[in-house]
Amino acid sequence: MFTSVCDNFKSNILKIKDLAIDKYQVFTVSGIFVLLLSFLAIYLEQVLILTIPLVLILGILFITDYRLPYYLYFLVMPFSIEYYFPSGFGTDLPTEPLMLLMTASSLVLFLSDGSKITNFKYLQPITYALLCHVCWIAIAAFTSESPFISLKILLAKIWYIIPFYFLSLHLVKDPAFVKKIMAFTFWPLLIATVYIIVRHTSYGFSFESVNHVVRPFFRNHVSYASVLVLFVPFVWFLYKLEERNSMKYFYLLSMAVMVMGIYFSYTRAAILSLILAFGCYYLIKWKLFFKSVLLGVPILIFLVYFLVKDNNYVRFAPNFERTVTHNDFGNLLDATYKLEDISTMERVYRWVAGAHMVAEKPYLGFGPGTFYTYYQNYTVTMFETYVSDNPEKSGMHNNFLMILVEQGFPGLIIFLIFCLMVLYQIQEQYSKTKDKNEKILVMASGLCIIIILLTNLINDTLEVDKIGPFFFFSIAIIARSHWLNRNIESESMEVK
Repeated sequence: MFTSVCDNFKSNILKIKDLAIDKYQVFTVSGIFVLLLSFLAIYLEQVLILTIPLVLILGILFITDYRLPYYLYFLVMPFSIEYYFPSGFGTDLPTEPLMLLMTASSLVLFLSDGSKITNFKYLQPITYALLCHVCWIAIAAFTSESPFISLKILLAKIWYIIPFYFLSLHLVKDPAFVKKIMAFTFWPLLIATVYIIVRHTSYGFSFESVNHVVRPFFRNHVSYASVLVLFVPFVWFLYKLEERNSMKYFYLLSMAVMVMGIYFSYTRAAILSLILAFGCYYLIKWKLFFKSVLLGVPILIFLVYFLVKDNNYVRFAPNFERTVTHNDFGNLLDATYKLEDISTMERVYRWVAGAHMVAEKPYLGFGPGTFYTYYQNYTVTMFETYVSDNPEKSGMHNNFLMILVEQGFPGLIIFLIFCLMVLYQIQEQYSKTKDKNEKILVMASGLCIIIILLTNLINDTLEVDKIGPFFFFSIAIIARSHWLNRNIESESMEVK
C-alpha cells in the first residue's frame, strides 16, 4: 500500500516538473505574496514571517530533486545558528529543517523502491550494528524517566542517520562526488574561520574572549574547534585529489589557517585529537591501528575500575578555592595537570554524579537526553566548582559515559561494538583498497571518525548539527568501501 502511495507521489512530482508555467504570472503572484508578507511581518513585528516565501520556494525545489537539501546542508552548515523562539523552543537554522526535509525525502525514495534497501550496500555488519544502536535508544526512550525528552532524542538520531548514513550510501558514487560535497563546506567554513581569527586579533587572541568571537556561528569554542579539527582530514583529501598546483598550494594554506584556528580556540581535546590523528594516520598505513585500539580498551577499563574500587576517586577531589577559571592558556594547561582547572574538575563533578546514576539504573538508564534533568540529585559536594549550577544546561562532557547513564550497560556495549566494528573496517578497507583516490577517501573519512570519537571522550557533541552528520557521513564512506571491496573480491573469485 505504501509503495503505491509513493509511486503516485513520484508521478505527481513528474507532472509538476512538466507543467508549462507562465514565468511572468509566477513573478507577479510571488511579488504580491512577498509584499503582503512583508507588511504582515512589520505589523506583527515578526521577522521570521519573511522566511515563508523562502521555505515555499525551497520546498518546491526539494520536491523536484531530493538531492538539493543534501547539497544545501553541506553548503550552509558553517553558518548555521542556534535560534530560540519566544516559547523557549530552540533549533539550529537552517540545518535542522534541512535534515527533516532530507529524512522525509529519503524515506519516500527508499520505501518507493524496496530493492534499494535490500542491496548489500545497505545491509552489512556496520548497518546492523547501527540499527541495533537505534533500536536500543528506542527501548530506553520507552522506559525513560522523561519519555517526551527521550522521544525527541530518538527522532533527532533518526534524522541524522537516515540522510547522512543511508542517503549518503545511495548518493556517493566515487571520490569525485565527495570532493564536490566537501568543496561545498570548505569555502564557507574557511570564510567563517578567517572571520573568527580576524575578530580574535582585535582581542589580542586572548583566551577569555574566544567564546565571544566564535558567535553566532558556533555555540562556544569547543563546537568551533571540533568542527575545524574533524574537517582537516577532508581538506587534506581535497589537496590530494586536486590536480592544479595553484589550488594544491591554496588547500595547504587553508589547512594551516584551520590549524591556527584550532590552536587559538584553546580547546585541549581538539588540539590533542589532531596530534593523535596524525599518529593514527601512520598506524593505519602500517596496519597497526586496530591492534592499538584493542590494547587501549583494557587500559581504559582498568583505569575506570581503579577509580571506582573502594571509592578511590575521592582522592582526586579538588580544592574548591583553588579550582578556578583561567584566563591564560598556559596557566590552563598547568592547572589541568594539577587538577586545579575549573572545566576539568567540573567534568569530574558530573562524571562522579553519572557513576551514582549508573549504580541506580544500570540496565536501562534514565532515558536518552535526561542526564541534565536528574544529575544534580546524584552529585558529590566535595567535587563542586564555581560553575556547578550549570547555567548553560550542558551535558556530561563524555559521550560514552552519557550513553551509559542514559541507556544503561546494554546501550553502551552496543555503541562500543558499533564503534569497534567501524574502527576495524577503517583499517581493513584501507588495506584492501587498491584505487589511489578511493584509498585517500577511506583515510580521510577514517581520520574524521577517529577525531570525533577522541573529542567525545571529554565532550558530548555527536548530537550537534555540525558534527553528528559528518560522523555518520564518514561511516557511510567506510561502509561503501566495504561493499566495493567485497564486490571486487567476488568478481575475482568468479574469474578463478
